[in-house]
Amino acid sequence: MKFSIHLCWIWFLMTILLSGGIAQISNFPNPPILFDPPMSPRIANYEINVRLIPEDRRLEGQQILTWKNTSDDEISELQFHLYLNAFRNSKSTFMIESGGVHRGFQLSEEGWGYIELNEIFLLPEPNSDLTHPMLPRLLAEETIKGEDLLPTMEYIHPDNPEHIHDKTVIRLQLPRSLAPGEAISLFFDFTAKLPEPPFARTGAKEEYFFVGQWFPKIGVYTDTGWNCHQFHRNSEFFADYGVYNVWITVPAENILGATGLPVSDPIINDDGTATHFYHAEDVHDFAWTTSPEYVEFTGKVQDVDIRVLMQPDHKDQGPRHIAAAKVAISHFQDWYGDYPFPNLTVVDPRRGAKGSGGMEYPTLITAGTIYGIPEGIRPVEMVIIHEFGHNYWYHLLASNEFEESWMDEGINTYTEIQIMNDAYGPVGDMFDFLGIRLNDLQLNRMQYLSGPDYDPVLKKAWEFYSSRSYGINSYARPGITLTTLQNYLGWDKMLEIMRT
Repeated sequence: MKFSIHLCWIWFLMTILLSGGIAQISNFPNPPILFDPPMSPRIANYEINVRLIPEDRRLEGQQILTWKNTSDDEISELQFHLYLNAFRNSKSTFMIESGGVHRGFQLSEEGWGYIELNEIFLLPEPNSDLTHPMLPRLLAEETIKGEDLLPTMEYIHPDNPEHIHDKTVIRLQLPRSLAPGEAISLFFDFTAKLPEPPFARTGAKEEYFFVGQWFPKIGVYTDTGWNCHQFHRNSEFFADYGVYNVWITVPAENILGATGLPVSDPIINDDGTATHFYHAEDVHDFAWTTSPEYVEFTGKVQDVDIRVLMQPDHKDQGPRHIAAAKVAISHFQDWYGDYPFPNLTVVDPRRGAKGSGGMEYPTLITAGTIYGIPEGIRPVEMVIIHEFGHNYWYHLLASNEFEESWMDEGINTYTEIQIMNDAYGPVGDMFDFLGIRLNDLQLNRMQYLSGPDYDPVLKKAWEFYSSRSYGINSYARPGITLTTLQNYLGWDKMLEIMRT
């Protein structure tokens, strides 16, 4: 009897708490239309309502995925990435391959992360109008109507069948096949916990949160079936384009940055939190960050608004970050083509949270600096140029980072080398201090020569001999190879090729 009474009270409290969140997301206006016509097929479209519980590093989320079958096949199952489960235990594929260390960083003893799916429903009808989100209306209903798919969920291991404890990929069986051209909408309720300190691009450190690869994310259906790899130490990502509508509730005093654009001012809630609503179109990922300590800087170059979120102990470098972003945006637009999005946010990770530095998401990148770095030492500029470049090579090129990492990292290293030299060269573009001058090209050549014969360039990211070989063959080697090709063809011809 006590158990039943406790259940009733828990249900009552949950109803009160959730109704507040539902009311708030219903009070936002519909998002604007950014691109008409769309720039992509919009295969995978997400509506996500997420609340951060900062003291536990926990996310509580509800999500609608609207997915369209653009293949000629009838599809009877869906596959999803659950990236945060890479940090669930020491037996995941990521932790086995990395030994618990990534880019020199490791989790604290209590810093494990995970994602749990609490509910999955196949909704009766797909959302046919992506400009009008379905999630606020759905959450306002007393119950979710649809077919329960949670019992069909199965963890699978497409790359390493022997890693039986890895939980980064799932399969869902559909009750009926999805015909070519048909779309469906699925509802998820999920709970996630972020790793601490930030590790492999995502996580928390005290008041600082950088939230990447945090929601159930569908794989890519290709001509050969599902492309949905386990999360490996050396792999990054591959996803379809779509529209994202994301409501994010964080402490009211926090500053928030995210992929896309805010739809309106945040709504302040009665519980000391604020709900922000961000909208993005024709992107294939969504990340966000929040902290009460960010110091904000803004600028503009050409037709792009720049926002930089600096840590207070680095705030004197805010103008330097703005200047580097201007260099990146203007060079890419002048040389390689239009950056179609109206904004860019650059994030300076917190001290002790450098595991989230040097990473790219659509319209949102992370850099990384140290206190008092001289202006002639330019890793900050290089990282901002490089990470912004990924908004072209990968985000617009739509390559598969799992299987052909050189196509984003290598091409991007080449363009980074050219921009660094044009902006800060011709000599000492990377390091010009105390009479020592080194160019970015020279440093990449040194990296390549440190291990030129481990592997060919074309390999799946997790199949390289070592992380060192992955870095050489994904970044440095293709970067200097393309520079050599430019030397043969000439700048004008190479620029013509790159713009084609």
